[in-house]
Amino acid sequence: MRLRLVMPLCAALLLIAGCGSAATYEVGQQYYPPTPPSSSSSGQAAGSTTTAPTTTGTSGAGSTSSGTSSGTSSASSPLSKYLSVSTAKKTVTLTLIAGLKSSPSPFNYDGTLSGQMVVSVPTGWTLTVDLQNQGVLPHSAAVVRNSTSLTPVTASAATPNAANGIGTPPGSSAHFSWTAGAVGTYAIACLIAGHETAGMWATLKVLPSNGTPSISG
Repeated sequence: MRLRLVMPLCAALLLIAGCGSAATYEVGQQYYPPTPPSSSSSGQAAGSTTTAPTTTGTSGAGSTSSGTSSGTSSASSPLSKYLSVSTAKKTVTLTLIAGLKSSPSPFNYDGTLSGQMVVSVPTGWTLTVDLQNQGVLPHSAAVVRNSTSLTPVTASAATPNAANGIGTPPGSSAHFSWTAGAVGTYAIACLIAGHETAGMWATLKVLPSNGTPSISG
């Protein structure tokens, strides 16, 4: 009689023990007791961020860079957006906004006055000046010997009608190209009567042939 009572009791205890141990196995996607995620997991923890690798490259030969060529000190200048350089072609393009409205004076180039803007070009390089008149008066641009000269260094180193009252009318544009000659300091000036003396000129430096084009101001 005692043996008959003990056998069912043992079976019940084994069943309860079996249920308890089964609870430590996977049930759906959960575990009990909870198992913390392994720190060696190959996946990235939620909420973490990654930093993409950065690469530094330079443009190949023959490329044209907007702003300034690689290695010049004018990259940090706010005026760098007005200068474009091709080292392979040895060309420099200068955009001159005449009468920029953000300037307190209508007699400005790219918002600068009286030689504040300094453009440097190596000798033998071709400088193209792209004049865009955003002002309310006619303006012009010409390479001259200094800030008081009213005569271009060569006849082609000026926009059309540079010295008369026509110049480049408001809302229009003009350009010219000039190959930098002798090393020295020149000016790019508006030759409309009274404009140069009012401060409408920029400094132009012609560097030795191994120099680097730049802009500052």
